[in-house]
Amino acid sequence: MRQVAWVFATSALLCIDAVAQPFVAAQDGAKSCWQRIYDAEHLRTHPDQQVTEVTFGMGYFEEGYEDEGATAYTLFGLHAALRDGRHGSAGGGCWTDDKGVMTCSVDCDGGGVKLHDRDNGSLLLDLEATGGIRLMECGSEAEDDSFFTLEPGLDDKQFLVHPVAVKVCKGLIPDWD
Repeated sequence: MRQVAWVFATSALLCIDAVAQPFVAAQDGAKSCWQRIYDAEHLRTHPDQQVTEVTFGMGYFEEGYEDEGATAYTLFGLHAALRDGRHGSAGGGCWTDDKGVMTCSVDCDGGGVKLHDRDNGSLLLDLEATGGIRLMECGSEAEDDSFFTLEPGLDDKQFLVHPVAVKVCKGLIPDWD
């Protein structure tokens, strides 16, 4: 299932060269991971929030990639769990715009998230700025009905995620070995 998601990602690899900072080190194979699991109290006080858990990982790669003079690329993986029991994942490429804001997106108009650096290595995933992200429902095969879009809702616009061990993102970030 996740391999299918990465097929979409590989067709849209967007190159960057050391602009992944401060999110992931500009070293071949470097990876970073963030996560937030919302506790019952938070969800009780935010009844309109649909996301109960979000995990976000990034990897910086140089080996085997050369395109129009660029020698590196950054990939991301995102996993979200919702109140209704659905779980979904997405992946794709990341790039920095001319204003220095990094965007990570899913190929074929699958939406994405904008990234903003926060204190203590935390990361703000901005779903509102992109309009949403298409997720593949976990446990499904790559059929049309296995996708759903996580859209910014009343309380699902931005997610503050905190650094965690890279092993938490195992399976979200490809190794390309």
